[in-house]
Amino acid sequence: MKHYGYLVVIFCLLAMVAGGCAERKMNTNETIKRLCAREEVKWPSYKIESLVFKNGVRVYLLPNHELPLIHVEIKIKGGGFLVPEGKEGLENILSQMLRLGGSKDYPGEEMDTFLEDRAAELSIDFGLLFGTINLDCLSENFAPILHQVVEVLSSPNFNEKDLMLAKQRLMTIILRRNDNQDEIAMREFKRLIYGRNTIYGRLPSPVSVSSITLEDVEQLYNRIFVGPDIYVGVVGDFEPGEMTSLLEKEFGTLRKGKPVEISLPHPHFSPHRRYVLIDKRGTNQSFIVIGHRGGWRKSPDFAPLQVMNMILSGGFSGRLFQDIRTKMGLAYAIFGRFGCRCFYPGVFFVGLKTKNPSTARAIEAVEGELERLYTKGVTEKEVEEAKMQFLNTLVFRYDSPQKVMERCLYYATRGMPLDSFKKLIRDIKAVHRADVNRVARLYIHPHRLKVLVVGDRHSLQKELSSFGKWEYYIPAP
Repeated sequence: MKHYGYLVVIFCLLAMVAGGCAERKMNTNETIKRLCAREEVKWPSYKIESLVFKNGVRVYLLPNHELPLIHVEIKIKGGGFLVPEGKEGLENILSQMLRLGGSKDYPGEEMDTFLEDRAAELSIDFGLLFGTINLDCLSENFAPILHQVVEVLSSPNFNEKDLMLAKQRLMTIILRRNDNQDEIAMREFKRLIYGRNTIYGRLPSPVSVSSITLEDVEQLYNRIFVGPDIYVGVVGDFEPGEMTSLLEKEFGTLRKGKPVEISLPHPHFSPHRRYVLIDKRGTNQSFIVIGHRGGWRKSPDFAPLQVMNMILSGGFSGRLFQDIRTKMGLAYAIFGRFGCRCFYPGVFFVGLKTKNPSTARAIEAVEGELERLYTKGVTEKEVEEAKMQFLNTLVFRYDSPQKVMERCLYYATRGMPLDSFKKLIRDIKAVHRADVNRVARLYIHPHRLKVLVVGDRHSLQKELSSFGKWEYYIPAP
């Protein structure tokens, strides 16, 4: 009887599933339409208060009393683009030393203990253009923790011991950066597009890291940490008036200084098709990246480009997934993006992984999809479904106060209006088939494609010979 009871339960569950499947017998397009026929997509109704202190520090406040927590994100203008040639990796060393050194009251490991005892987390990281500092803690502990964090930023405890440790850690990353086939492919494709020796393609090396001195770290710090280049976003359980007074007391002590100007050289993009094979010995599959230069975030064509990108590579419903992975079975995974940036052009790419004997066919299939997009364009049905899909995914991208604040800081640091999200929604809704076909003809260049393959050269050389001349590299050491 006991086993009989289990069988009844299982039978009922199967019946429910079968009934549900019968009820939902519709194609993917109908499902998307039902999901998207919801109320109008809107920016979440969070009111962000903004203010500027006398020293130029910009502050954005978003109270949220759901939990007794506070999250702080600090954006700092400055990073790898300020690092002189031959000192590559300096921004990484600065990130580590700020975190390792602690403050005057809690130097070194004492800072870790101070934060751990108060259930707080602090991270510091600098990239090419910006530094990001994230702090999470209980609201009841916020004031003393904030004071110590600002102490780290205003009076960092730089020393030779931490410099040696930071260099050792970065050296370890350099030694292991060629372990992962996927990471090699995406990193080297970016360098292929922008140029290996440009500011966009430079990499830290054992030589450059060894040359970094304490004076180099201090000079980069002094160049970056000034009031007008600091953007502070606070989300959580606080009262705006009290928080404003506390932030002004702490951040108001930072020096005003001269703001950094993000002035980058315009990258030179080769108009010629290129084929590059990076040798990764012993792999039985290849990682392929195909594409060329991308676009600008502030371009009036940004919205139709996003719709075009959704049609081409929008997950399970995108052309790439449907044709190359599902119908042809040529890829374990396939993805793509038409990248747009604010301070320099982005990168357009399609990436996929396939077994070695399928590499040539996979390359031809991707090139064929891009040629079809360029010559034949898209259908009205594809445009409408892509618009609905794009607009509804925006809701999930910004479904929490913290995510909304992240986007607010993105706009602020790039000189964009804080209502840029609302404008994007309006622009996406206004996109028509003619707009998508126009940008496909204008921005997709099938005859300028760069094709990069990371795989075993011995296994792939004959397979790829039909494409003509290949350039061969080993991964950057």
